[in-house]
Formats: sequence, structure tokens, C-alpha cells
Amino acid sequence: MLKLSSKQCKVDNCTNKVLAREMCSKHYTQWRKHGELRPDLEKQRHDICTEEGCNRKHYCKGYCNKHYKQYKSHGRTTPELERIGKTKICKVDDCNKKTLSKGYCSKHYSQLYKYNTLRPDIERGKIRLCTVDGCENKYKAKGYCTGHYVQFKKYGYIVKPVKQETRLCKAEGCNEPIRARGCCDKHYQQLRIHGSLKSKSKKLCSVEGCTSPHQSKGFCNKHYKQITRHNEIIDYRLHRGCMVEGCNNKHKARGLCKKHYQRVMNTLNKVQNTYNIKVGVVNE
Repeated sequence: MLKLSSKQCKVDNCTNKVLAREMCSKHYTQWRKHGELRPDLEKQRHDICTEEGCNRKHYCKGYCNKHYKQYKSHGRTTPELERIGKTKICKVDDCNKKTLSKGYCSKHYSQLYKYNTLRPDIERGKIRLCTVDGCENKYKAKGYCTGHYVQFKKYGYIVKPVKQETRLCKAEGCNEPIRARGCCDKHYQQLRIHGSLKSKSKKLCSVEGCTSPHQSKGFCNKHYKQITRHNEIIDYRLHRGCMVEGCNNKHKARGLCKKHYQRVMNTLNKVQNTYNIKVGVVNE
């Protein structure tokens, strides 16, 4: 096992122990590699930056972080590029951010670069309105409200200003807002189904003597139900009571009260079952 000598290195101001040829490990390595001692290659300890007037903490190769970046980029320090004096503030009113270029901060310089003008309307935290002159609708996208953005997306430019007033239905006497083709929802459905707007006059039931409003297929609600159930119009005025002589019970069906109508139906069923024939009630 090799024992290190207790002697000190022969190099001036070096207190390291001797490794070989009366030199310590560091100086012996220099001698073997370069054939001579190279004190210029030895690292010097720096507590602060070596740049004149700079008291920042040492970072690398005698420089602080800022001056080392200058040295690394330009091969030397560049004091002529450093900002001197008070930090400049963005020249936009109420903006306290540091300037980036041309007197503007990063945000406002980006606006100027992109739109060729400042755009406070697109900044966060502010009410964003449509940029079309005279339009006060809420911002949707690309500086436009919904209506103008649809125009811009479809045609590539703004066709005409979107009307701000609420447009009303064109049907006479209707004050509802329009939905399509100049009509409100109700009148648009009329126009879509019938091809024209219906008259304001009420349509009545087509049954003679009936003044009830029209419901469907020319009939009022009552007569339309009769057509649906019985396939005919029944005049209940002729059948207010049972037609059987001496019976004053309330009319049920076919001119009969419930009791007599049931008797007739039972009789018809017996005949049908006995003779195997189909029998119906004859209308009077």
C-alpha cells in the first residue's frame, strides 16, 4: 500500500501533501499533462462577480449569472447593452408593467404587432363588446358579436350592421318578435303549413246552426269527436230523453236510455248467436 509523504508540495503557496516528484496531485497532473506547471488553468475562488462595479454573487468563471450569460453569448461582457437607471414602465395609461419594446410591455406590444393598434377591448377583466361601429352586443369571437361573427365566417367581411331594435312579426296586429321569414313562431307555422297567413276572423264549425270555433277538419271540438267516434253528426236535440213511450230516462245512445239501449243490444246479440247472422241497429 502506497503511503503519502507528509511533505508539502514544493509549489509556492501550495500546502497540499506531496504525491510524486515533490509535487501534490494537482500540480503533478499539470506537469505530466503539459510538461510544466500551469497556474493559469487553476480555478480561482470568487465570492462576487469580477466585473467592475458589480457586487452580485459569483456564478461561473468569475462572473455573476447576468455577466456570465453576456460572456457566453458575446465572448465578453456587454455593459453597453445593459439598462441604466430606473426601470421603464409601459407607456399605456394605467399599465405598470415593464417595457419590452418600443415603450410597451409584452401584452401591449403583442397587440400593436398583431392588430397594428392597441386593443383594450380584448383584454381580460374588461367588458368586451363587438368592434363593429354602433354595435354594442357582447363579444363572441375575433372581435365580433355572434351576428357579425357569423357574417365574417360566411363571407369573410361584414355584410351589414346587425339591427339592434327587436323586429316584430309582419302579421297585422301581432307584436311578437320574429322567428323566421318575418313572422313570429305562430304565424311562421301558419305560413309553413298553409302557404299563407290565416285571416284574423275566427273560423266556425261547419255544422249548420253551430257557432262554436273551428277545431279540426271543419268541425268544432264537440262535432269532431262525434265524427271520430260515430262517423256521423248526432243531433242530441232530438234525443234529449228516451224515445220509448212512457220512459223519461236520460238519453244514452241511438235514441234510447241506458236501460232500453241495453235491452236492444242483448236482444240483437241473442239473435246473432242463435241464427249465426250479423245484426245491426238501424238508424232512424
